[in-house]
Amino acid sequence: MPALEASLRQEQGKYQIDALRGEGRVPGHIYGKGQANQNLSFLRKDLESVILKGEADVELSISGKTVLAKIVEVQYFPTGTYPSHIDFLYR
Repeated sequence: MPALEASLRQEQGKYQIDALRGEGRVPGHIYGKGQANQNLSFLRKDLESVILKGEADVELSISGKTVLAKIVEVQYFPTGTYPSHIDFLYR
């Protein structure tokens, strides 16, 4: 199972998210029944390597805590060159 480092993020507005992407990071969310929704960000190069492996189950490291998650949706820029957003579901 691939592992991925995630950072909690406070940025939520369009301009803040665009600035985040400009730093080479991809915004995302993790959610699930009975769990708190969390806004996350990932290094784009790390995220792309996990996506290319083709596995849906991922081990996320969020602020030193490891959680199992499933990739639910990956959104790409219209050019299709790299991901613009990702959603995870707690396992």
